[in-house]
Amino acid sequence: MQLRSGKHKKTVPFSPDLMQNGEETHLKDELQKEAEFKILERCLQALSAEQKQAVELFYLQEKCYNEIVALTGTDWNKVRSLIQNGRRNLKICMEQTTPGITVRQYE
Repeated sequence: MQLRSGKHKKTVPFSPDLMQNGEETHLKDELQKEAEFKILERCLQALSAEQKQAVELFYLQEKCYNEIVALTGTDWNKVRSLIQNGRRNLKICMEQTTPGITVRQYE
């Protein structure tokens, strides 16, 4: 019945100019992410050596606290502190580098 009822519907010619193009917004998002990653890299270099190592191991290499303790020989609480302080310092650095934007939470 649905196929038969379609015969009485009017069709309108398609105009591609009326369609919204998502490519431009997609490209803008990609360029913004790329810029944020470059800023993140610069801010990561600004961290202390211990914070940088702990943050890289935890977030980039996806190591757990216990693995970081084993790799670095640092106390578990110190590793936790280095990661938290490093993350806070990265956020502050990124917000100062690009005022007016909010730093996204990446998981």
